[in-house]
Amino acid sequence: MLFELLVFEYYHWKLLGTVELNFDKLRWNVDGELTLPSFGPSHICFYDKSQQFFHGKLLISIATDKFPVKPTQTIPLINESEFWDEESFEMRTIIVRADLLNHLGSHFEISLRCEHQTSNTIDLNVKTYDIDTKLKFVDFATNSRPIMTLSIKLPNSFKKYHLRFGIKKLVRQMARNMEYFENFQIQYPNEINYQSYIMRSLFEDFNAAIRKLKSKLFYSTLKSITEWDEKYLKFLDNNLNSVFLVSKDKLTNFNFDEAVQNYKHFQEVISRLVNNIQGSFPKVFLDVTYESKILAIHEFAIEEYCHFSDFDDHGEKSKRIVPCVLKPITCNHACEYCGCLFGMFEFLTWFGNNKTAMMPNNTVLLDENKIKFCKEHFYNCEISIHQGAIPPYHHQKNMSSLKLVLFSNGTTKMSKKTIIGTGSLTIYKDSCKPNQIQLNDTVAKKNIGIEHVQDFRSIPQLKWIKIFKDGERLADVLVSAEYTSFQSALIMKQIINNDTNINQINMKMEKYKIKIDFIGIRNNTKKSRCQQIGNKRIEFIFGTNKLSSGYSIETCGQSVSFTKSKVLAYWILPAIIEFWPPIVINYLEMSSKSSKIIGTALIKDSRIFYHEKEPKIVQQFVINREETTERLQDKKPNSQQNEVLPLITSIKVSKYKFNLYEYLLQLKRKTFKRSLVNSDHVPTHRMTLENECTWWTKFYNSHRTLESYNDCLHQLVIYNEELEHQECFNSFNDWAIPIELIKRNKKDKKYFVSGVLKTSLKISRCDGRNYFKSERHLQKSKLLQVDQNFPVELPIRIHVYVIQGINIRSHDTNSYSDCYLKVQFGDQVISDRSSYVPNEFSPIFGKCFQISGVVPRETMLYISVFDRDTLSPNDFIGLTSIDIEDRLRSKHCANCGLPKEFNTKGYNAWRNTFLPSKLLEKLCNNLKLMAPQYYTDHIHLAGINFKDSSKVSDDGNKRERLALSVLNRFHEIPGIGFKLVPEHVETRSLYREDQKGIEQGKLMMWAEVFNLNEKNITQPVDITPIPPHAYELRVIVWGAKNIILQERNLFRTRMSDIYIKAWLDDIKKTQYTDIHYRSINGEALFNWRMIFRFKYSIGEDMMIISKKKNLFESVPMMQKMPAVLNLQLWDNDTFTHDDFLGSLSINLSHFSNRFDSQEKCNIMKSNSVHENLFAMKNSIRGWFPIRGRSNIGSNKQTVSYVPTYLTIPVINLILKILKGALELELEVLSENNANKKPAGLGREGPQMLPMPKYIIIFYV
Repeated sequence: MLFELLVFEYYHWKLLGTVELNFDKLRWNVDGELTLPSFGPSHICFYDKSQQFFHGKLLISIATDKFPVKPTQTIPLINESEFWDEESFEMRTIIVRADLLNHLGSHFEISLRCEHQTSNTIDLNVKTYDIDTKLKFVDFATNSRPIMTLSIKLPNSFKKYHLRFGIKKLVRQMARNMEYFENFQIQYPNEINYQSYIMRSLFEDFNAAIRKLKSKLFYSTLKSITEWDEKYLKFLDNNLNSVFLVSKDKLTNFNFDEAVQNYKHFQEVISRLVNNIQGSFPKVFLDVTYESKILAIHEFAIEEYCHFSDFDDHGEKSKRIVPCVLKPITCNHACEYCGCLFGMFEFLTWFGNNKTAMMPNNTVLLDENKIKFCKEHFYNCEISIHQGAIPPYHHQKNMSSLKLVLFSNGTTKMSKKTIIGTGSLTIYKDSCKPNQIQLNDTVAKKNIGIEHVQDFRSIPQLKWIKIFKDGERLADVLVSAEYTSFQSALIMKQIINNDTNINQINMKMEKYKIKIDFIGIRNNTKKSRCQQIGNKRIEFIFGTNKLSSGYSIETCGQSVSFTKSKVLAYWILPAIIEFWPPIVINYLEMSSKSSKIIGTALIKDSRIFYHEKEPKIVQQFVINREETTERLQDKKPNSQQNEVLPLITSIKVSKYKFNLYEYLLQLKRKTFKRSLVNSDHVPTHRMTLENECTWWTKFYNSHRTLESYNDCLHQLVIYNEELEHQECFNSFNDWAIPIELIKRNKKDKKYFVSGVLKTSLKISRCDGRNYFKSERHLQKSKLLQVDQNFPVELPIRIHVYVIQGINIRSHDTNSYSDCYLKVQFGDQVISDRSSYVPNEFSPIFGKCFQISGVVPRETMLYISVFDRDTLSPNDFIGLTSIDIEDRLRSKHCANCGLPKEFNTKGYNAWRNTFLPSKLLEKLCNNLKLMAPQYYTDHIHLAGINFKDSSKVSDDGNKRERLALSVLNRFHEIPGIGFKLVPEHVETRSLYREDQKGIEQGKLMMWAEVFNLNEKNITQPVDITPIPPHAYELRVIVWGAKNIILQERNLFRTRMSDIYIKAWLDDIKKTQYTDIHYRSINGEALFNWRMIFRFKYSIGEDMMIISKKKNLFESVPMMQKMPAVLNLQLWDNDTFTHDDFLGSLSINLSHFSNRFDSQEKCNIMKSNSVHENLFAMKNSIRGWFPIRGRSNIGSNKQTVSYVPTYLTIPVINLILKILKGALELELEVLSENNANKKPAGLGREGPQMLPMPKYIIIFYV
């Protein structure tokens, strides 16, 4: 609901402010049911677009009721005195500090305002810093500080804030406890007992806090609570009770692993209980002005500063010195810290009524505008700077001159050494608290970025601080701070002067093993036919450590490879991985004199490359190389299986064997029960359709939401987004991670991607083994051997299948786009302009493109969509790209998807170059698993028995079916398994460079990649849409029985005038029967024929419909939909709308709801035989159940219409949806057969139908 405040000005209405109320936030879930929305009585305030200037408030009350609403009397006016009384409140703000002021004048004014009330104005004089003349500060020479007082009258409904303060206090306490607990886990990862003790203590404190909150669930001091308050209290009571019971149970049955997750979940639940929609305080603003011009505005949330003597819980910031960052009024950045700064202020604020607005401790009010602190506090602040991270592409020159500057009240401190790329430490000690960290270039005298530090006391031992400038994050600095309080300034100075040794940040260091694979540069922007040998290399900088690849080797295209691609090193790094330095990657172009950076990247979070040691259960799967096949033969998964001879002799592999423990054999793994279709239960006409099925049959059958879904046909997986975006495949980055290298253009000074580095970096803790001590030993290790499974250059062939487009954005004014495709891989381009699809919003392409290339010369496959124009140039719509190298080298076998079942021919034929058994063997060799053991009814691998999961096909090659079942369920192997890519269709989004982030449409497609060095490359699948054929559907409606009647005649007898309407492809082409008048026993006779002509594709199992969008369109649009016949029963009324009785839907190619008699009609259980009208030569006749909604209620007369053999619970369920039975005769004829055997509509000839014998009842 939207409220607008308008004013009539200069002959038109002007909008002053708006308030929006979301009804979802005005209702509560009480006892499992959502309450009706309600609000008020309460005030809503109107502000301008910037939400900074007040225009007025409105008292409203909202109540809702269910439809239809009973007629009520006039709504009474809102009486405020029934709910609250107005009371005077005061807000007092002490200005403790004003620093880092970007102000040109010598003074400025500051004041408070709320609604139409303003406070006293304070005039402050400013001084200039020594190191930076642009920044100024206010020098408070004495302990006195100015104070602002704002008086305002508000409703005294603040009593209800006692409960809100308690909830917010609990949320803050839980957040702090969780932060301390996580820090303890980082520092002491192996102290599980202490961690468990701390978590148990947190649960005990949480239960005590919940009990305290439950005692506050009342507003005893209020005159009357509103309907909204009453529902809110019930909502809180239900949630607090449920959380308390669960927490109490978890504390009784304590489990440490579950406790941490439960505590975080409780924190989320409690935080959602806070609701400030009704009864919230108005906004208070602090205005900074100079010569009547506003320079900056700051908003105070009054609830955080409330302080009432009657409550033990107060606002979070009440009577606390709170730092505030004031942005200039010209700043339009949405982020809180954007680098835009007017000044850094510290305020001490509290809000309350006159009786409770007492002064803070150790303060004296000198006059109305000044306050004095009676006691001075002396603190020593030690700030330790460990390291920093600046992207090199932001500042590539004079990097060694970048230093940190700390600003405090009138003083500055600058670091003596650079913090970039080093592990050196610098300690700052000062009696004042710094409130800004600034990164400066001392050579160019340029400010790189700043960070406004609000509260150093909340910073833990070490913390990364972000530095921004102009809304952009430019750097990160790892710092820590420590405060020490002293009784006097003399003692503080003596301790600081005596402490000559600067304390370093003591961090526990450990030895780590780093393995880097410099795979190469992809998508290099510098195109050349042949790169020079040895003029490029990659450099990794990790703190003070550095690793480099070998020089580049001769290659062509947009890829660059390196001679020394694999590197192993051992470094000393912090034991806490959160404090690891960032990684800087430089792409260098070497010359005889110097080197030039042609691309760079910064990885701020280097933890992503850390690899934990494998858990014990995975370590038990480690290969025992000395074990032989004969020894493993004795370890059968089951003693009874020793008597079963293997169906196929296992392949002996003496090099790698797999050792499993007995408990792994008892793992309960879900296996698909093999449910092959029995020929006795499947009609012969369904089996004959297998030869007529195409790939489109499988595609449409994979949409389970369609009515054409058939579990007797093959299926594939349809992804609603890109394949690499699926979580189980992890973007195919298991073999390498792509890192974009950034370079700055000298002309326009813009940044662009100069290339993509593909690398594999793994950092792991050393396990105490003997390390490589020389480069010669390192070269002999297997780490630096070239991967023999993937040669340097690999010729490939790609089959690109494009099925259809979805929501393609039109580039024409009066019509949809005439789309066509263009495929590009390297220098090869295939354009399909001649086969464009005219005037389609979601065009169906059904195209397969074959394109060849060499990897890694070319890695990216581009599929573009264009709009064909005759007189003007073709319009580019958008493109999508696929990394072919990732598909080839990923462990997920993404080059060719695995079907769900194995077939040697037909529309589900196997397309991979290797059979499933060969793929499984290669996969086991790569993972060092023993070869699978084949038996008569299962296959044994890694301690698990896999059974045949085939449901549709019964191919004779049982070995391949078993192997494919293992491949499809390979992710079920514990600790080792992963998901393999199934046969699929992915939906890829189309984008363009000039409209980044705006989707131009989607393409449903998939790609298959084949190695040309391998044999048995299959031919591409024919996905060309089969042209539809013309058919004629003849429906004879003989009659209906057991229809549940809804109306009554003058004698209170149930009676209806029944007729039937039906349609097939278009509801506008609905056909009607005649009306059966005065049916009193639920029976109706029609003997009526309906004829529908349509086009249908057997291979796709879809109807084809041609429609024009308007009269001016020359080419109709093509649509596909299942061949479903829709019938509805209606009760004819003369003076009112006809009443709906029930409906029936029949899928002409796949239905099972035909019964021999009306007594057997049952909607709870379908017939076991699935029928297909397109495969039948003759017509069929039977009874079909009618569905509908029951509005009869408890009337006992309807029981006689239900079959007597059903039980009472089933009868009660059927009475709600079973409306009767309809006798139909259905027949589908081809266009030629229909012309040879014509029939008339209704009862007319040819093939006339007899007139039904009505039983007409007349009432006198």
